[in-house]
Amino acid sequence: MPQRSSRRRFLKGTALAVAALTARAAWSPLRAQALSSESVIVIGAGLAGLAAAHRLRAAGRRVTVLEARAVPGGRVRTVRAPFDDGLHGEAGAARISEAHTTTLARVKELGLTLAPFAETEGAALLVLQGRRYRASDGASLGDAPLDLHPQERGLGPAALLRHYAGAAIAELGEPAPNAASYLRWQDYDRLTWPQWLQARGASEDAVALMTLGGDPKELSALYVLRQIALHSGAHRYYAVQGGMDLLPKALAARLGDSVKYNVAVVGIDHSRDGVQVSYNENGRAGTLAADRLVLTVPFSALRNIDIRTPFAADKMEAIDGLSYYPATRFLFQTPERPWRTAGLSGAARTDYAVETWDAAAGQSGTHGMLSATVGGRMDGALARLDGNARVRAGRKMLAQAFPDAEAAIERTVTLRWDDEPWARGAFAAFRPGQLTALMPTIARSEGRVHFAGEHTSAWPGWMEGALQSGERAAQEILSR
Repeated sequence: MPQRSSRRRFLKGTALAVAALTARAAWSPLRAQALSSESVIVIGAGLAGLAAAHRLRAAGRRVTVLEARAVPGGRVRTVRAPFDDGLHGEAGAARISEAHTTTLARVKELGLTLAPFAETEGAALLVLQGRRYRASDGASLGDAPLDLHPQERGLGPAALLRHYAGAAIAELGEPAPNAASYLRWQDYDRLTWPQWLQARGASEDAVALMTLGGDPKELSALYVLRQIALHSGAHRYYAVQGGMDLLPKALAARLGDSVKYNVAVVGIDHSRDGVQVSYNENGRAGTLAADRLVLTVPFSALRNIDIRTPFAADKMEAIDGLSYYPATRFLFQTPERPWRTAGLSGAARTDYAVETWDAAAGQSGTHGMLSATVGGRMDGALARLDGNARVRAGRKMLAQAFPDAEAAIERTVTLRWDDEPWARGAFAAFRPGQLTALMPTIARSEGRVHFAGEHTSAWPGWMEGALQSGERAAQEILSR
């Protein structure tokens, strides 16, 4: 494959950096002395990296976690300032399903408290062709000017989904698929989600109903069906009381000074004898060596790290090709919560690829907060706008569902995940052909390098996947 020289140049002056590091006990090259136990570098203090480090250290391994940011969490990010009344909102991961047993167990172990993810009272909204409909009111949805097949009339999005995808969902709920599983599922992976629904006989307007709140035009049908199947039967969602970032913070606290912040990895080398990582720490170059490496960086960001000794060709192709969903999160603070007085829950899904929910659910104070996620093609439109114009566009999208709340907005926080240098996307989102072609390769270790992160798991896009992948990578090391 073509050489990517921009990713495979190591910093000059490595010899000086090594000499400087040797003088610092905490950062000395670990292979310079006889080791009493195996040493492991973990790149990334998101949930995957923290889970791997926690398990490895408990088993007696010497672990150093390198994190480019100043705080742990990765794409688990809670925003508290500049909101009033102690309100907080989630810029990243926002919910935990009752099907996420690993996450729920970790929350309990760390002594954290769960709260309902969203408001349980009131109706959710569907916004289609500029008109609002209460999702709980089938009669009003039936009045929508939709061109539906006779068998589709009177059915809401959930009922339509059961009608067209019920049999496939029952087939695809395998919690720990292997290469043989993906081989069996190839037919589901050939089309996009809308194409697959239409191939099953769904009308164009029925597809529009079933895809409200997101933009699946480039997503594999297998990817979407797997997401639905894994959550089949799970109806309750939770949040961590006080903020989702309390979970990674609690894990990081247990690791203490094993986690090194503001350390941006710029290069990776590996051989049969060990691994070496080059980094920038507050503008200063350095290297660190160890026996093994756990690499949790999203592939979208890993493309900007020099891999001096390339991995196997299929792994490099996966790193280059894996898709990530482009998404922007808006947090809108309001002086009150007018949607509640109108009998609404604050939840809405629109045909502008916007999903909204009441981010103040379970929080005290009189102020309100609506969270809105904009994805796909609409995120691309936001990318072309500056900060103020982006906020105005977000408010306009919110007004489709909640015009009264939009008129009362006091504060707005915006985060576009494609702009984050250590994420470059909200989560792994597989295009047609990618799940069956790439998934057996993505999580595979390469010599002394092990891979973790939501993108390597059966639960892409979820904290559950990140935590499970960290445990799996740690077990790979411990079993050797």
